[in-house]
Amino acid sequence: MRSREINSQAGVTMIEILVTLVLVTVGVLGAMSLQLNSLKSGNNSQARYQANIMAYEMAERLRANPHGVDAGHYDAITMATNYTAPTGDVAAGDLYKLDVAEWKSNLAQQLPSGNGSITAAVGVSNKFTITVQWIERETFGDLSSSENVTLTVRI
Repeated sequence: MRSREINSQAGVTMIEILVTLVLVTVGVLGAMSLQLNSLKSGNNSQARYQANIMAYEMAERLRANPHGVDAGHYDAITMATNYTAPTGDVAAGDLYKLDVAEWKSNLAQQLPSGNGSITAAVGVSNKFTITVQWIERETFGDLSSSENVTLTVRI
């Protein structure tokens, strides 16, 4: 009789081990997914923070060059606008070219596909909308959605 009890229990331990392995595997995969999403969110929040800093940097450049603002040099800087940074001593009338060239260069270096634009408000003097645009990264480094930060300032 005793040999029957042993035979009826044969293989039960193996099934318990397999079920435990499946449960542990599901748990580890869930933890890995959480970690991956956490890293992605951290990278995207870093890009958003950097975009805000870059928008405020251009606002300070506008404040530092009132003659360029009054002359209308910053009124229509589009995403496609590119200036070559002047070399040597920069004349007061060309300071805006240096500002835009450095700003766009910094955007391209510090943000994925980073770019920016500046638009003057119609009918309101010295009011500008500064937009910084970049592409957020999704899982596994794929580029997906375009994001932007908009800052409206009065100089």
